[in-house]
Formats: sequence, structure tokens, C-alpha cells
Amino acid sequence: MTQRNRSVVENAWRAFASHDADRISAVFTDDAEWLAPPGNATAVALEGPSHMIGKKAVVHFLAEGFPCFFARDVTVTFPGLYADGDRVIVEETMTATLANGNHYVNDYCFVFELRITLAAEPCGPALDDELHLLVRSDNRTTRLALALAPGAPNSVSPAPVAPDSNDASAYRIACVTTLLGEFLRINNTDAVTFEVTFGTHDIDLNVADPDAAFRAGWAGDEHWLIGEEDDDETDDVLWELDSDSLKAALTESELNLVAVARSRTLVWEFDSTAPEIPSDELVSWLARDLLETIVTEITEITEITEASGIAPVLAYAMNFPLESVLYGEGDSCLLLVGAHRTALIHISG
Repeated sequence: MTQRNRSVVENAWRAFASHDADRISAVFTDDAEWLAPPGNATAVALEGPSHMIGKKAVVHFLAEGFPCFFARDVTVTFPGLYADGDRVIVEETMTATLANGNHYVNDYCFVFELRITLAAEPCGPALDDELHLLVRSDNRTTRLALALAPGAPNSVSPAPVAPDSNDASAYRIACVTTLLGEFLRINNTDAVTFEVTFGTHDIDLNVADPDAAFRAGWAGDEHWLIGEEDDDETDDVLWELDSDSLKAALTESELNLVAVARSRTLVWEFDSTAPEIPSDELVSWLARDLLETIVTEITEITEITEASGIAPVLAYAMNFPLESVLYGEGDSCLLLVGAHRTALIHISG
């Protein structure tokens, strides 16, 4: 905790020095406050408050106000930096040339109170604007993957390239599949990859037998074929799932994901308590997020609720529910069909 918080403040200071509003904004919570002694020289010179409330005010001061007053030759040294719990104390000496040409030198003491926000709050889903993966040991937290900062240092998995706004769903899917595979890997399971491919079709499925219509009209995929009556169940083909079978298979797949993630970690070796799903399990939130994003894309349902459920028109699968593939054996595939779009989810061990 102590070393992590030191690192947080050190990185924050690098952001301050950049005077980049976006970088600085990422450091502060919305309700951040910046307190300085009343009547301090900087506040007087900038004709601003000594107590700034809210992220916007603090960011404006550091990105725009500060460089107006401390014009050039700014040098900062840190004689001391101390961390205790969520407080970090910084001893700083700063020299600069002021806007009026005068030389400036002063000693400061800053006290930072930290609030670390994780990617998933207890009993809550991953945040829309923050998808990262943390691993905790006895005395430190390590960031293993960072989805929304392409090229960020200390990220063991390459983050997907940020897309244009029109590709927000594709980007989210790329992020979540990366994190889901990474989460399983760092829990000492075999490597598992998730790949999602979208397609389109112009088949009228609003008929008495949509399955027959889709089979007759779908151009197909050279790697994944829909099974026929004379095919053997062991063949590498996709078999139709009705709505109840799909729901049951998804539920069992989620339970298997949780079981595999838990069984390979020492954390749960002596814990026989049944996990609360999904609230206790990040792997559940990631899998649900992935499925809901895909279903939203192919059905144009903007929000999946308990009442609406998972509602593609058709579903076909091979080696599903997920089981052997989670142990590095073979492949699984799920094909979801909407009124005009398809999504093929390929899971490989």
C-alpha cells in the first residue's frame, strides 16, 4: 500500500509538470480539493482562491494558472517523500523565473489524501471509462493490463488501439476479450483467447421456421458449419440452441469460468464458501459485459435487462458450455444471429 501510494503521487507530479489538462484531470476525483494557506503569494498573484473545490478548478489552476505565474526555468526537487496509509507527504523545493522576471525560490510541504478507484467496485460492474486489471499480493498491487490507455507503461498486454467513436463497441469488445484472457492466464489457468467476428445477412427471419430460413440463406463460414441431421455430435460443426438451452449453457459456462479461475489460485485453496456470482467474481463481470455488448450490437437492444434476457433470433454452438477449452483443450464456438447481423465468438485454448 505504502509503495503504491508513493508511486501514485510521483506519477501525479509528472502529470502536473506537463501542464496537460487531460493528464492532470486523470489524477483527481470529481470532488477533489486543493487547500493552501489563506493569502498565499500564488493565490494573490493569480487573483484566485486559496481553497479550490472540485476537479475542474484544480485542473485549471495547474494547467493554465500555474504556468502564467511561474513563467520559465521551473525546477522542482524533493528532499523527502513519506507515505502512511492513504496519506503521502511531499517535501518540495521549487525555483523558477516569474512572469515579471523576478527569481523565485520556496520550500513547500504537500499532504496528499488518496482515494484509489478500482475497475470494479464491490457488487458493481466494470466502469465504462475504466477497464484495467489488478493483482494483489501481501504488500503491493500490480497493474497487469490497462485497456483505455494504449501504449501505457507497465502493461503486460498490448492495449487495443483506441477507435473512432463509431467503433466504440468494437473497442470495448477488444478491451474485454483482452482482459478476460489475461485474467484467466494470471490465475494460473491455461491460456484462453476470445475472438469476436461480426457479419451481416439479408435473410428474412420473421418466418415460421427461422432456423430453416437461415440455413438456406446463410453464406456460412468456411471454418464453422451448421450441423445437419446426418452429422455426428462429435463433428466440428455448430448445433442449434433454443432459448432455454442457450440460457442454461451460458449459466454453466459462467460457473465453469469461476471454478477454473478459483481452482488454480492459492487464495481460494482453503475457502469452501460458494462464491456470490457475479458480485464476487471479476471474471463473471467481464464475461457478462462481453456477451451483453455483442447482443446489443446484433439485436440493437440498447439495454439488456432481466426481463428482456439474451435475445438473439438464433443461436448455434460447438463444445458449449465452456469446459475443456478452459483447460487448454480444443476450441469452442458460439454463433449468435440477429435480424440483420451475426456474431461469431471463437474461444480457443
